[in-house]
Amino acid sequence: MKQTFQLFVSNKETRYQCSICTIGRAVGIDVAEHEKKVSLSPNGLVIYSDLHRCQHGILGINNLQIDHDLAIRSIENLQLPEKRRPVNSSVPGIPLPASRIKMNHYGDSRMRNYLITKMLPEEDFRIRILDERLRVAITIGNIIPGKEKMIALITSDQGTIELEYYPSPIKYNSNMEKWLSIMVNLLEKLPPTTLGLFIETLIFIHSLDYAPPSVFLIKQLKTILTSHETYFVLKEEDPVSVTNKLDYVAAKYGEEVALVMNELIAYLVSNPMIPLQYYTRTHNEDLVYLINLFLILEQEDLLTIERPGIVEEKIDEELSVKEK
Repeated sequence: MKQTFQLFVSNKETRYQCSICTIGRAVGIDVAEHEKKVSLSPNGLVIYSDLHRCQHGILGINNLQIDHDLAIRSIENLQLPEKRRPVNSSVPGIPLPASRIKMNHYGDSRMRNYLITKMLPEEDFRIRILDERLRVAITIGNIIPGKEKMIALITSDQGTIELEYYPSPIKYNSNMEKWLSIMVNLLEKLPPTTLGLFIETLIFIHSLDYAPPSVFLIKQLKTILTSHETYFVLKEEDPVSVTNKLDYVAAKYGEEVALVMNELIAYLVSNPMIPLQYYTRTHNEDLVYLINLFLILEQEDLLTIERPGIVEEKIDEELSVKEK
C-alpha cells in the first residue's frame, strides 16, 4: 500500500515558493492552535517545518517563521554536508572507542544545530541526533536539551553518533530501540549521506514500532538510506521469460502490483542502471512503495539491487541488539 502524508491537519494555508527548487508550496495551519503558539512566542512568530521533495529528488526542509496574520516573515533552508569526516584517533586508521569520545552536547559553537519542529501530522518523534564527525545536532520536535529528561540514549558501535529519545506520542519500546540502533550504525558506516534520506528513513521506522527487525525490512531500510546511489540491473532479457515471471507475480501479489512492476522493468530496459533517486524524480510514486516493489522483483529473480554504500553483513549481527 502506498504511503501518503501531509504536514499538518489544517483549515487555512499559507503559500510560498521554495528558493532551492522554486516549487510552489502550501503550509497548512490550524488557526486556533497557531494563535495559542503566537501568544506564547517571545517574538510573536511560530516556526513551521515544511518537508517536501526538493532539488535532485531529495527531501528538502524549510523552516518558516509565521506571524499572527499567517504571513511568512523568514525562511531557513536546512542543508547538511554531503561528506562524513573520519573521527580523530590517537592511532591512525583506528576508530576512537565510544568510552573515549566526549560528544559535544550543548553550547558548543562547533556544532551546527538544525531544528525540525514537526515531521509527521501526528504521533511524531521527539528525538535529538548528534553526529561527532559531521559536528551536527538535529532536533526533531520542541526539546530543551539539558533541561528535559530523555527516555533513552542510543549510541552507535563506534561511538560517533548518539540518538537521544525524549517522551513522545509514539511510545518507546524494544522494537523501536532495535530499529534506531540499526539506523545510527548504518549512518555511521555510510560515506555520503543527506538529511532527506535520514528523514525518509525515520518516517519508515515510525511505522515499525511494533514490528521486530527482519531480513526483508532491514533491506528496505538500507535501500531507503542509500537510495541516492542504489541502482538496479535486470537479470532477464528474454521478453517471454519476463512475461512468465510477471504472470506469476500477478497471481501472487495482484494485478495492480504486477502492472506497476511491468512499467518499472520497461523503464529499466531503456534506462539501464538508473539510480533510484532519479527514478523518483521522474515518476510520481512514494519512495518506500517503490523500494518494496523493487525488493519483490529482486526476490523473484528479475533484477539485482546494487547498494554501493552498504556492505552486506550477517543478519544475526544486525539483530543482536541487547534488550533493555
